[in-house]
Amino acid sequence: MKKLLGAVSALAITLAAGSAMADENGCDAGEMVIKFSHVVAATGHPKGDAATALAARVNKEMDGKACMEV
Repeated sequence: MKKLLGAVSALAITLAAGSAMADENGCDAGEMVIKFSHVVAATGHPKGDAATALAARVNKEMDGKACMEV
């Protein structure tokens, strides 16, 4: 599971490398903004809950370097 989460995080960071500008979403200036989209509700559905948990983990571990939006 850790390898999968690491691979997904690395892929998301790689794909979002072009969006290095901060947004009005709570990301700090200078952080790479990663936009993660999905087609289910953000809460109450396993996929939405996993996406929210991934965003929380990326925002915690990459503090100051990257910021993930769901």
